[in-house]
Amino acid sequence: MKAKSLLVMIAVLAGVAVVAFLVVQQKSPEQSTATQGRRLFADLPLNKIEAINLTAAEGSVSLARKNDLWVVASHYDYPADFNKIVNFLRTLKEAKVGRQFKASPETLERLSLQPPDSKDADKESKGLLVELLDGQGRQLAAILFGKPRKNAGTGRPGGGHYLRLPEESRVYLVDSTFSFLPREAPGWLQKRPVQVAAEEVQEVSCLSSDRKKTYYVLARTKRGEDFSLSKMTRGKMLKKITVDRLVRALSSLRIEDVQDPAQASSSLDKQFPYLLEYRLFNGITYRVYPSKTCPEKVGCLLRLQVGFSPPATNKEKKSVEESVKQTAKAADKTVAELAQEAKELNERFSKWLFVTPDWQHNSFVTDRNQLLEEAKTT
Repeated sequence: MKAKSLLVMIAVLAGVAVVAFLVVQQKSPEQSTATQGRRLFADLPLNKIEAINLTAAEGSVSLARKNDLWVVASHYDYPADFNKIVNFLRTLKEAKVGRQFKASPETLERLSLQPPDSKDADKESKGLLVELLDGQGRQLAAILFGKPRKNAGTGRPGGGHYLRLPEESRVYLVDSTFSFLPREAPGWLQKRPVQVAAEEVQEVSCLSSDRKKTYYVLARTKRGEDFSLSKMTRGKMLKKITVDRLVRALSSLRIEDVQDPAQASSSLDKQFPYLLEYRLFNGITYRVYPSKTCPEKVGCLLRLQVGFSPPATNKEKKSVEESVKQTAKAADKTVAELAQEAKELNERFSKWLFVTPDWQHNSFVTDRNQLLEEAKTT
């Protein structure tokens, strides 16, 4: 072989070697960062997370831990759904890599992994950016969630989720699905603000909000009894299904959203003409003010207050106090503790204007006639 040809061959081989070296160098970080079956966020310090910011094309949501309570900081500091936060962080921590690959701009668009603030991408191709922060606002992690991988058999989400880290060009397919992450503030609210067991309700009264008029009173003397209606109409009987729905309204209370609490500080007006008082056997009373109407753009509004007022007259004071003491004793709480509990509950609820679904609003019956039906004859 001529020396010139040999030199050419050596040069070519050297060039190939350089290219191969560069390719290996580019791939090696990717392989070391996450291998198949490895937990991508195994080192994430969950106990240091104090805030979560979510940014999507629709807008942004901020969650924060304040005074040991998670709140939706971007939505009036209303309490957040703690279980949803825990579920997200636990799922993220346990997520394992199925595969990884470098994606082209076209692939990022198809998998909805373009940044939410991208000016060149349309809404459907933008992902959900989640930032996890510590107490000093330092970023612990940032993840861009794209589309869930569809199950090959059903075509429905359930085969994992595509995501990427903003500083990397590679895409990860993990074995967990994050489709449950809300992109708007109402989805992160604690939707069950209060749960009152129906068997603990002793009396339900419907009054005018200024308490000058009483529309009806349903009451019973002990748990397990049926309710009776004061001044029962002749030829009528209680409609059990409606009464049950009314009594259980607090045990199933569910909200959809909250409005600016500054609006709830205003005095009661024609928007809330009715008051429903749920008096419990232990003396705690929940006062519910449902809005008169449910405008389409506003929804069904509801205000909630809590007090402690044992149902007693002066003549019955001794026996009622004894009854309350027995109830408190059974619950391992003193009368003073129950009064304090009611005060704390009122401070928690009274500042809010809740938005409830129609079915929930309809459970708070304000028309006495809706509780009645024709008496059955034998």
